[in-house]
Amino acid sequence: MADVVGQAKRFFDLPSAEKMEFDIHKSDNFKGYTPLLGENTDPENRGDLHEGFDIGWEELDRPADTQLSSTEPSSNSGLIQGGNVWPSTEVLPGFREALLKYYHAVIALGKSLFTIFALALGLAETFFDDKVTKPAAIMRILHYPPQTGVIDERVIGIGAHTE
Repeated sequence: MADVVGQAKRFFDLPSAEKMEFDIHKSDNFKGYTPLLGENTDPENRGDLHEGFDIGWEELDRPADTQLSSTEPSSNSGLIQGGNVWPSTEVLPGFREALLKYYHAVIALGKSLFTIFALALGLAETFFDDKVTKPAAIMRILHYPPQTGVIDERVIGIGAHTE
């Protein structure tokens, strides 16, 4: 976890122009960078004061130089398919590997819960195994900058929302 937090800090410390090379709006599959005020969950506000970087399923052992394009189907062929966008290893060495390692650990944890769900429902413990083979989970790292000086009440970290 500490590695992901450190890598996130390094990414968000990059100049805005460099981060915008990974603008989520350039992606066909909702992956990449969202700038400060790039989202607005509450129409009464001026924008959400955070920036983020979204990734989805990608094989851990896929070499970084053979990444899927954002439109190329991935092996999971899930709802949100296609490749992630990544900064080069020259710019952020270890970024891709740290995020994917954490992503896969969280997916594995989530999948392990399905055994508990099945047993609690009186089903065979393997009931969900063939139903959770194609994760469509998006993982997002976020940065909320500090608010200093006069605070505009219409610019907060994130507006009211539901998950």
